[in-house]
Formats: sequence, C-alpha cells, structure tokens
Amino acid sequence: MPMNEMSALIGLAVSPIPAAPASRKRSTRAVAKSIIPVWSRAEDFDRLGAAYEFIHAKGGKVFTLRLSRDALIQVTGSADPVRTMTRRLQRAFARAGIPMPPIAFSVEVTPDERNQLHLHGALVLGGLLPSDVKRVLREAAGFIEGRAGSRQVKLTNFDLASGGPVGWAYYSKRGAARTRREVGQRRVTYISSDIRRVVSVDWDICRGQLLGRPRRLH
Repeated sequence: MPMNEMSALIGLAVSPIPAAPASRKRSTRAVAKSIIPVWSRAEDFDRLGAAYEFIHAKGGKVFTLRLSRDALIQVTGSADPVRTMTRRLQRAFARAGIPMPPIAFSVEVTPDERNQLHLHGALVLGGLLPSDVKRVLREAAGFIEGRAGSRQVKLTNFDLASGGPVGWAYYSKRGAARTRREVGQRRVTYISSDIRRVVSVDWDICRGQLLGRPRRLH
C-alpha cells in the first residue's frame, strides 16, 4: 500500500496529537507514541480499513452477503462465528477449485428485532470472474432460493463518495457493539493472512515515519 494512503489511514485511526504543555517533561513525540498504536494493538476496524485499502489498491471489490437459515443457525450457534464463517468460505472456494483470494470482512447483525447476521467485506478478484466469485460466496452462505436469492450477494466497487475503503470499514463499525453482544464474542472482523503480512508491516513502517524514525533497510 502506498505510504501516503497508510499515513492518511493512521491519521483517521487515531485522535489528534495534543500539543505538549511547556511544564510537562514528555516530548510531543512521546505523546504521539502513546497515541499511535502499533499494528498489533490497533483497533479492529482500523486494521480492517487498512486491509480494505490494500484490497482497493489491487482493484478489488466490496461485497455484502446474506446467510441462509441453516447457515445462520450454524454460524450464530458456534463458539466463534467469525472462524466458522471463515471455514465455510475456505471450503466453498476449495470445492470450486479456486484458492481463496485475499479477503477481509466483518460480521454484523441487523439493527432490528431480527438480529440477522450478515457479512460486509471486500476481496481481491485477480483473474477471477465476478460471477464465479458471487456463486462461491452464495455457496459459503448457503444458497437462498427464490427471488431473495438474487439479492443474497452484492458485489460492487468501493464507493469513494462514501469514504472509500476506510468508510466501508467504519460503516460496519457503527453496529459493532450490538453485534458483539448478540454473538457473545469480541472478534467480529477477519483479515486473511496474506493481507495481514503486507499491511501490518506497512502500518508499522508508516507509524515509525510519522514518529520521525528512519526506515530500516534490510
């Protein structure tokens, strides 16, 4: 991910750095260090925003995915809904003979009495056809029959007018507290390991640059 995009993301992810009063011994850099987190301590949806920036830079798409009744029972009834949904995705791509692409998502319950779990996410298509990806996503979520099935998965471009990748991450963040209560788990986001490996390094390098540390060359 370009460093200017990561810098902008970190700027959104943290509070403005306050000016240090003259009476205080801590330097402004020390204050900044305490506010700008390393990747491992960053908030879940800030990390998700960084993952979406990566996906957007690769020409990826965003998706919304509704689960069938049987899938809802299995996922919401499990001890770890995110892990269960991830395994369903992995199996669906494997059955289709397609390696699972770089992907990130969050689970969210509807803001009404239904509390119906669904996914908001993004993935890198690479050379995959959108129609093939939509079919695999539907299989992972359990096919919904009839007219509702035609609306089960929505695959579109990032909406830059609504905040782009970071806006897409924060869209789900609005309902995170409610979702965590309903599923009984703190974790409601997932970032595939291939994305994490790249983005976590970029995040911490950019953090060091913002704190005035020179980048180490290996």
